[in-house]
Formats: sequence, structure tokens, C-alpha cells
Amino acid sequence: MWAGQGASGAVDDVWLAFAAAGCPWIIGVAGNHDVVSPDDLRDLGPTAALLDGIWADRGAVRFAGDPPRPGCSSENLQLATIDAVLASNPDVLVLHEGPPGNRAGQPGNPAIGARLRAHPPALTVCGHVHWDTPMARLGDGYVLNVDDRAVILRSSR
Repeated sequence: MWAGQGASGAVDDVWLAFAAAGCPWIIGVAGNHDVVSPDDLRDLGPTAALLDGIWADRGAVRFAGDPPRPGCSSENLQLATIDAVLASNPDVLVLHEGPPGNRAGQPGNPAIGARLRAHPPALTVCGHVHWDTPMARLGDGYVLNVDDRAVILRSSR
């Protein structure tokens, strides 16, 4: 997972770079100014998943994500999509815009926070706004803000 800062346009080269580096799975959502579609990533095969309101199982982990980005769709559609992917019981929820954290300097969308507090996944990964401290608790789970950071998850197995 990767989140950039201040870029616009096609981002399929970022996905291709992860594939070239040998990453067995590449999973993410589009940012505000990203131009990418599942068709753009088709050559990467089934290991790449643009979580466009869907979920994807990788090993024993279920990832889910939302496609709507702020300013691109209504908040009602964004929240409905989050509700739909939460119904899949993801282990990791990947959102462009996330909830507020539980510390000062961790802004976020309060409506998303309310949704997630009711049924928090083990890990929610998001961006859109920068947090100096990238981790926060959310009920029984955690929020990891990846704005301008790369995140690599690996199994200890």
C-alpha cells in the first residue's frame, strides 16, 4: 500500500513498480487525483487488487476498500460503500479518507469514524490528511494513516 502527496494523474506505474519489486500482492484504493482503473492493472494478474468498493482475500486475510473520494461522490454514497464492504467482515479496511484518530492532530471524517466504531476491523488503513503520529486506536482495532508513507505488510509465517 502506498499513499503519495500532491500528485495527479495516472498512477499505474506505481503499481507496476511494486510488481517489478516482487511484491506478491498489491492492494490499494485511488486517491483524490489518481487516475487508475482495474483495466489499467489487468496485466498484473490476480495478485493486484484496486479495492473499488470490493473485497479481496489474500491468504487468510480479507482486504476491503472504498472507491469514492472526497469531492468525487456524495458522502451518502461513500458511507453506503463503506457499509457494504464492512458487511464482508474485512480484516483490513483500506479507505482513501478515514476516521479521526484518538489523539490531537489526527483529523478525519467523523461520519466515517462513527461507522467504523460500530464495527471496527482489526486494521483500517487510510490517508487523505496527514497525521504526524500515524497510528490510533479505534474500538478493538487500529487506524494506520499512510498519507505520504509506504506500508508493507508481511506475514510472519
